[in-house]
Amino acid sequence: MASKVAQRQLTTPKKVNYARLSRLIIDLLAPVLRDILLFYYPCPEDVQEKIIKTHLENIFRKDMSKILDGDGYEKCDISLLYKLIRHTCQIIPPTINHKRKMTWGGNLIPSRECIELSDDIERIRIIRNRVFGHAHSTDVEDGDHEKYFEISLGICQRMAEKFGMRDYVKELNTIRTCRMENDEIVQLTEKVQENINRSEDLFDYVRKVTAKMSERMDNMSRAMEHLKG
Repeated sequence: MASKVAQRQLTTPKKVNYARLSRLIIDLLAPVLRDILLFYYPCPEDVQEKIIKTHLENIFRKDMSKILDGDGYEKCDISLLYKLIRHTCQIIPPTINHKRKMTWGGNLIPSRECIELSDDIERIRIIRNRVFGHAHSTDVEDGDHEKYFEISLGICQRMAEKFGMRDYVKELNTIRTCRMENDEIVQLTEKVQENINRSEDLFDYVRKVTAKMSERMDNMSRAMEHLKG
């Protein structure tokens, strides 16, 4: 009886929406970012050289094994791909307008008229964060499901025009309409949880580094006051 209840809960429309969007992010939007990075750096050694030349080793030291493992950045998740593109690829920053007051970062999806490559990179990051990076539930409303698929369709259309590496739109439509089996929903949910755990590890690392920097600044400030006195 309990297993039947669990199965019914697992396959509610809202949970299927979540699983479908998770597949969109993992199986399509992450590969889109990989293709962008591959366009600028066909070999992982190329991006490693760029990191060294621009003195970014501290940012990517913990991730270098993932970057260099394989020929197509397969071990890099969306968060790492985003960081690599943002810091190593010379592309125009995201559009600033009355809605978005900053270029990189933030949690507001760029307006429809913002169509720079970097705007789409920001869209991918924000969709990923909203769906499962910062999510508190595995339920997604129909409205959000449709909104994120429509935004992703625009991304795929522009990526196909810019790079033409694969039929992104066809892949999106397949994910949008394919049948979602119970075991597939379970696998996607587990994969998302792994991603969330990695993100939490990253946030812990950033918090520790920030705390150390703050402590050093306080020490320097006290030392300056002492010298003045």
